[in-house]
Amino acid sequence: MDRKLFILLGMLAMMWLGFGCGDDDSQRGTVDDPSTDGDADSDGDGDSDSDGDADGDSDGDADSDGDSDSDSDPVEGDTEYDPVGSDGRQGFSTKYWDCCKAHCAWPENVSSGQDPAPVCDINNNPTDPVIDQGTWLQGKPSGCDDPYNADAVFTCWNQSPWAVSDTLSYGFVATHAGGEFSCGQCFQFDFDGQSRQTLESDYGVIDDGSASLEGKTMIVQVTNIGYDVTQVANAYQFDIMIPGGGVGAFNGCSAQWGVDNSQLGATYGGFLQACYDMYGFNESHSTYKSCVEEMCNDVFSPAGMEDLLAGCLWYVNWMNVADNPAFKYKQVTCPDVLTSRGM
Repeated sequence: MDRKLFILLGMLAMMWLGFGCGDDDSQRGTVDDPSTDGDADSDGDGDSDSDGDADGDSDGDADSDGDSDSDSDPVEGDTEYDPVGSDGRQGFSTKYWDCCKAHCAWPENVSSGQDPAPVCDINNNPTDPVIDQGTWLQGKPSGCDDPYNADAVFTCWNQSPWAVSDTLSYGFVATHAGGEFSCGQCFQFDFDGQSRQTLESDYGVIDDGSASLEGKTMIVQVTNIGYDVTQVANAYQFDIMIPGGGVGAFNGCSAQWGVDNSQLGATYGGFLQACYDMYGFNESHSTYKSCVEEMCNDVFSPAGMEDLLAGCLWYVNWMNVADNPAFKYKQVTCPDVLTSRGM
């Protein structure tokens, strides 16, 4: 072989070995990027996405399951929580959904620098809870006070509770006015199979729904207060927001949902109490479940009310129409999956 041709082929071989992969950094890669990790992006983390973490998905967290939380469960939502344990306090839950502008949606009720709770207009379109008057912020009226005012605001329907597994759910609550509770706090409930009735009396009869919740967990955020939310037998009451849970002292739902008051169930206790009133207290648990489910479908079947229907059926299926179930609770750091819907 001609000596010059031999040298030329040798030089071409060296160039191919050194640069043939096309990455212009100091290590071999597969696609041009300005980092030194040899992958196809420019974040330097060694994977092929551009979110800056070390996994292979594009969600920006540190796991590789492709959802937007920080654990390794492919189910959306932070799904790993340590048990409340012996240091937990005793609590119990009631339920409500009044459609009103929440206490925590008024800017004067939240801490400085904290965003108010979200609100929606009468058609469930997200909107600002205040009107900017230039030198001050005027709170928009609540739909429970003036529902047909053009500026009136209501509870957003995605505040309905939801489950991410058979044993874990998320939602929003009203707590006692004042004291240790404040807007935006989050709490973990570990249901213990008791109910308000058993806390009040050693002879209280536990309903099948409350008994069945033992071992389940719920993470909630405080967005409202209730002046009738109190303590019973040293247990704090938390009022869980559940569509069909009863409007309580205020009612913006008839106007926002376009239904008659008679379709809202009992003022306190909502659909379940209406079913008790209809059948008495000695029917089978399945009778009450079917009754509540029928009311859910009757009120929330129109198109656009899917979040409300899902939250109402959550009460039927995940919470098993439990009547004031009890739990041990503790304060926890609010997970993103809650703050993204709340505050």
